[in-house]
Amino acid sequence: MSNGVTFAADINQGIHAIYNTDLPISGATPVVALERSDDGSVFTGGQTDHVTLTLQYAESDVLIRDRLPESWTVADGDDHTTYLEGGARMVEFTNPVSEADPERNYFAEVPSGAETTGDYTFGPVEFSHDGGDTWHEIEATTEVNTVSGTSTNTNSLTLGTIGGAAGVFYHQREKVLNTVRGVFGDE
Repeated sequence: MSNGVTFAADINQGIHAIYNTDLPISGATPVVALERSDDGSVFTGGQTDHVTLTLQYAESDVLIRDRLPESWTVADGDDHTTYLEGGARMVEFTNPVSEADPERNYFAEVPSGAETTGDYTFGPVEFSHDGGDTWHEIEATTEVNTVSGTSTNTNSLTLGTIGGAAGVFYHQREKVLNTVRGVFGDE
């Protein structure tokens, strides 16, 4: 059986082909190779991860989409749509990738807060050769990123942190002055 057509041979009547109308006839699934790269594998809450998907090989032009954790959002990128599917956020690119136009980019925003600390799985990247009706996974396009829920944004310094740093500086200053006073015998 191939694409809904069953072939049979009969010694008396020859070769027969029987077509199943419930299965669409289509060509073979094309071979596609793609590489994923991004800013890193460890992030803090509130950061943005720049993800690049680069086509390495395809027998024909294909649509691509990536899967990211539902709690992450897509901040920007090449022409795309995002939607939730099966507990994941999908980012689907509008224009197909090809040898002439092999790269698609998007920016994923890391969730923030202590409760978001942990490992998050991205991928696999999927492709469609029939305009988005069926999707196929691309091998070796899954990645795990680790998030520490604490932001390292310098704008979020608290007065307590600044006050603590000033206190440490003042304490060290007093130790140096006391040492100098002891050496010279001045009060």
